[in-house]
Amino acid sequence: KETVVTHEIKMPGGRPAFLLLHGLYGTPQEMHYVGRKLKKAGYAVHIPYIQGCGVGDDPWRTRRTRWEHWSQQVETHFDALKQEYDQVSVAGLCAGADLALTLAVKRSADIHSLCLYATTLFFDGWNITRLRVLRTLAYYTPLRYFLYFHKKPPYGLKYTRMRQWIA
Repeated sequence: KETVVTHEIKMPGGRPAFLLLHGLYGTPQEMHYVGRKLKKAGYAVHIPYIQGCGVGDDPWRTRRTRWEHWSQQVETHFDALKQEYDQVSVAGLCAGADLALTLAVKRSADIHSLCLYATTLFFDGWNITRLRVLRTLAYYTPLRYFLYFHKKPPYGLKYTRMRQWIA
């Protein structure tokens, strides 16, 4: 059985620091490459594991965990870095980017810079049924545990060459 590593990654470095946030069902390792490059550029890097948002968690627990819990964890990690470093930048991938934006709304004066990778701001996929307007209603019922939207070509991409590459 494959073991999923869910521990945080810390790379001490210079005075500015970066908080890197993994995506939904991800681990800190998915941001490790970016972290190594930032470390090489002289930044201290912290990549925490966000409980309830990562792949190492029980899927049923993840579905029951609210995004506010994830956001609170991000704020806690940010505050810890802010106590140690004068300048703290935040970067995130996918859901991590959304969490970085949430932190920026609350603490914009404290964040030195913000880097967002594959941010999901509004999902309006071409292949989603017109019944998508009911998704908000379904979210507040047990139906949310069974409702999925599967992507098919054209994958919501307008750029034909990219669409062919993904297919």
